[in-house]
Amino acid sequence: MGPGRADRPRGRTQGHHLRAHRRRRGRPRRRAAVDVPQPQGDPAEKTRLRAYVWLFLAATLFWLVYDQMGSELNLFAAQKTDLSLFGLHVPASWTQSLPSLFVIVLAPLFAAFWVRRGRRMSTPLKFGLALLLTGASFVVMSGAAAIASTGVKVSLMWLVGVYVIQVMGEMCLSPVGLSVTTKLAPRAFTNQMTGVWFLAAATGDAIGAQLPRLDAVMVVFTRRLKTLTGEAPASGTPTVAVRTA
Repeated sequence: MGPGRADRPRGRTQGHHLRAHRRRRGRPRRRAAVDVPQPQGDPAEKTRLRAYVWLFLAATLFWLVYDQMGSELNLFAAQKTDLSLFGLHVPASWTQSLPSLFVIVLAPLFAAFWVRRGRRMSTPLKFGLALLLTGASFVVMSGAAAIASTGVKVSLMWLVGVYVIQVMGEMCLSPVGLSVTTKLAPRAFTNQMTGVWFLAAATGDAIGAQLPRLDAVMVVFTRRLKTLTGEAPASGTPTVAVRTA
């Protein structure tokens, strides 16, 4: 009988394993490929997403106008509004709580209306109605501004009417927009699209915050336009005072 396995020389076997171990250490390690699934929207989802872009722009425009209540309308209340109510003076900051009060009062009424008649109205129609109501509120506000331009402080009821109309517009857009966002969102991005809806309000507020800076631009533009049309003397032109005997 030949020598058993225990009697065989093991130097060659150990050397073979040592060289193989060195070769493995010298080679770059191969990382296991991980397939990350990339969501691919079907054509129907892409069509709905393109339609949502217009709703997003409409919502941005709405919040741009609606949230002027914290800046321009609040300044109007502080400077050009008679804040006496039933013989008591109301601080201008208190008028900012009126929209929240009207939301609490009108939300149950609009909720009942949308449940009964909401399906008969399309989403673009609801968004358009919200924009019309917001625009109508500033038509009312222009009447108050015309009265205040004469130096008379306007009644607080002007602001109350403006806030009621704006809150009615919010009831047409805010809950409807959040609902349609989840319906039009691709299945892979439902949660992200909810954040995009709130991004519309943030975008509108960011743009609306820059609108007061246009006042100086409009003053310069109006002055230049009057100069070109001859309604005002050009800058640097001496004015001659005529005295009557």
